[in-house]
Amino acid sequence: MSALIPIREHGGDGVSDIKLDKLAYSLDNFAAAVDLSKEKVRQHIERGELVPSYVDHKPLIMREEGERWLRSRPSERPERSIAP
Repeated sequence: MSALIPIREHGGDGVSDIKLDKLAYSLDNFAAAVDLSKEKVRQHIERGELVPSYVDHKPLIMREEGERWLRSRPSERPERSIAP
């Protein structure tokens, strides 16, 4: 999960572009980054599996938390239970 943000830096020789990794993601952007719906991301938050940080009332997923959460996901596809 490495979105780069272009930043303009003014130096002695003019302007150059630097790129910084995005530090946090809105729920919409995090969902897009991991190819899930926003509702699915909210479900993981409600279960306490994914922990947002808040700026005022806005939930943000910190880059490190998103990476931790992804690493904690199963590496094998879970079996589906078939209802009798």
